[in-house]
Amino acid sequence: MRQIVEYPVELFFCREVKVFLNRQVIVLLLLFSIPGVYLHGQAQIQSTSFESLLSENLQLKDRLHFLESRRESFRWGRFEQTPLLRSGSIMYTTVTPEGRLSFATDSQGLIFFNGTFFESVNSGNSSLPDDYVTAVAPLPGNRAYIGTGSGMVFYVNGELSKVPGLPDELASGPISCLQIVETSELWAGTQGAGIWRLNESGWQNWRSRPDSAGLTGDDINALVYDTATSQLWAATAGGGVCRYVNGAWESFPEPLGPGSSEVYTLALDSDGLVWAGTVAAGAGFWDGRRWRKAPLPLPENEGVVNITVLSDGDLFFGSTAGSYIYSRLSGDWLRLPVPEELAPYPVISAVETNDRLWLSPSGQGLYFYDRGVVSRYNTENGLPHDTPYHIARSRDGRIWVSTWDGIGIFDGLRWTRMGRLDGLPGDLVTFVLFGNDGTTYFGTHNGLAILKQGNWKTYSRDNGLQSNTINHLSLDKTGKLWISTEGGGVSVLDRDSLTTYRTEQGLPSNQVQSTAHEPDGTVWIATKNGLVRIRNGQVILPDVDEQEPGFRFPGDYHFTSVKFTRDGSLWAATYDDGVWQREPEGGWKNFTVENGLSANRVYAIEESSEGRLFFGTEMGLSLFDRAHWRSYSAADGLNSGAIKAVMAGRGDSLWLASVDQGVICYDLSRFLPPETYIHTPRGAVLGLDPEKRIVQLV
Repeated sequence: MRQIVEYPVELFFCREVKVFLNRQVIVLLLLFSIPGVYLHGQAQIQSTSFESLLSENLQLKDRLHFLESRRESFRWGRFEQTPLLRSGSIMYTTVTPEGRLSFATDSQGLIFFNGTFFESVNSGNSSLPDDYVTAVAPLPGNRAYIGTGSGMVFYVNGELSKVPGLPDELASGPISCLQIVETSELWAGTQGAGIWRLNESGWQNWRSRPDSAGLTGDDINALVYDTATSQLWAATAGGGVCRYVNGAWESFPEPLGPGSSEVYTLALDSDGLVWAGTVAAGAGFWDGRRWRKAPLPLPENEGVVNITVLSDGDLFFGSTAGSYIYSRLSGDWLRLPVPEELAPYPVISAVETNDRLWLSPSGQGLYFYDRGVVSRYNTENGLPHDTPYHIARSRDGRIWVSTWDGIGIFDGLRWTRMGRLDGLPGDLVTFVLFGNDGTTYFGTHNGLAILKQGNWKTYSRDNGLQSNTINHLSLDKTGKLWISTEGGGVSVLDRDSLTTYRTEQGLPSNQVQSTAHEPDGTVWIATKNGLVRIRNGQVILPDVDEQEPGFRFPGDYHFTSVKFTRDGSLWAATYDDGVWQREPEGGWKNFTVENGLSANRVYAIEESSEGRLFFGTEMGLSLFDRAHWRSYSAADGLNSGAIKAVMAGRGDSLWLASVDQGVICYDLSRFLPPETYIHTPRGAVLGLDPEKRIVQLV
């Protein structure tokens, strides 16, 4: 967010701005050397607001909104997981009872997306009558009614069929909207043929004439059903809003006054209010007795083309003059900072899943906007248990979280659970590893489980393991599985043969935490009492050929994790002595809180695609870019306490396992310091370029 400074002196802020004192002091010091900006004791402090400043100068307003959009650009993304949805308009978006997103497009048919896989239904691969899809009415069991520009069809598990008894007007005419009522009744809005209803009595039709029973338009843009009052509301193109109650239609030709006869969209919010978006008179709502115009901050004669109810009861408004989110708790209107290239295009469809808005600016394909600074997952929203041990990503992109009560599998939209009933030897799962051949390995407190081509095989103390408690799994380049156990040393599974290394074979401890592999086949073992290597079946202590004069090397510390990074370095985390780095050419370095690590008790190591290192510690998360350290904690949006596992996600996102608090998806780019701009008495807006030089922006 932006901090705006106007002189004579006043600091004022956008809503939710975080002020960083060090940045503020630097800017204030710079002011003394800027011509036209001055400080003196007699200067009168002006009282103003962000909104009033913006209204003073339209050019300044546009420029600052552009800067705000650029600052918020990390929240935006263009959906590019498929060649589909990259262009054109998405006329309607919804979530099916099974959790799939469905996108009704203007030229690509209907597209389902479950977070990982896509299903495309179009005129080329099915009997869909038209690739211009306008409406979807989903039903449980992967069923749905589909409305197109050339009629309606029924969808069941990937197959299309005709709707029995469908009138000719609905079989080939343009369908504009569909509404399911309690799975037993279907309402259909058309362009030119009014409104139709299908129930146990068959089809019934209402038109504006000759016998409308009160309906004031035959071109229907939207339908919404209020289950609390058993009323259906219809938005018409030219006849305002109509509602069906007690077998008759009641009309509101201009619900929001002049310019509101053409209504584009309807929505029913969590408080039971019916909202209407009009083509030229903004938006408003029915409070149960009368229509009220909403104080949407739009210029006169602007329209609202989409209203979407969000998961927390807030409302999204897509208008011809920008996009807004209305907070039902605070009553505030937040203008969504749209990227500059999307600013001319109103958002015509929207839906929210897990704090992500899926938006379609007219003709521009599919975009998403992440509302939440941090996405949190726990038992309240689908994770099997709030105590996670490990996070992994399968080749199909799904996130697998090992927990106290089974595995939570996240496809981007919803969680599913895998546990004992699915074939695991126990529900307490500590680790998941995916092999290149499609085999999946599971570490549990009841031994090792292997799932290959649909078949399960388990190993425990009953058939070769020395301990049933698995801490870590890894595969070497020959395909052997290394099994780190609690109290049973490290075992190596080669096909069906198990070989175990314990203190009798030279390990400093039978409590083995993790393993890491060198290209030459050497395996590093992290134990409770130090590091060792195994090469050609022999245990080698680290000081045998690594001790060199002038180099400090790790002793018998309690090591928790080891990992090789892209530059060939070995990193080893300890329980109370920070992290150690063994450089590719040899020699060890130790990093502790004195260097910038957030805590000396470190549990996890991860490397991003850019080579940055992340460490999960007792106090949160630490980042090392090979030159500088930075730490993140609850003050930056993390859960409080220790981070036990870290996994790099897409872009700058990280998946973090918090002790007894579930997992979070955390994006480091969301916590950059706020940029500061200076508005001088001469009307100029000044800022700092990347080299910290003063530049005039406006």
